[in-house]
Amino acid sequence: MRAEALQRREGAHGLRYAVHAGEGVDELVCVILLAHSYVPHAMSKDSTVTIHGGEWKRADIEDEITYFRGIQWRREPWVRRDALVQRSGGTSLYVGQRYDPADFELVRGGWDHDHCEICWWSLTEGGDEEDSTGYTDGQRWICSECYHQFIETTA
Repeated sequence: MRAEALQRREGAHGLRYAVHAGEGVDELVCVILLAHSYVPHAMSKDSTVTIHGGEWKRADIEDEITYFRGIQWRREPWVRRDALVQRSGGTSLYVGQRYDPADFELVRGGWDHDHCEICWWSLTEGGDEEDSTGYTDGQRWICSECYHQFIETTA
């Protein structure tokens, strides 16, 4: 298939497909690409969705959904991680970076929660599965409800 013969088109429900009209080919070959902009069930951006019992405008989270669909996620229990606490105030996740002990204190297990990148739900250690298990790319987290509702695709 020659790249210059590939024409990209967008169809119903945000599905993107490619049409190839190759030399000597009598029919068009269509390849459906499940693109990041695909909206399951043709949901309108003007609609509302329920996340953890609260109503959200779909348009308010659509950019995050689209972006995070392009990332490989894995399901994991959330666990505390080390944190750097700045002596003048503020905390950051410790991932092995250099720091000045005069300005920062390394606190083992001091990072006590993360937030879902879509709905800002808190993920913490222990407790029920809704609060303590999510999907991560190694840095960011998505709660199970947002993952199943917006990120996971069904074939």
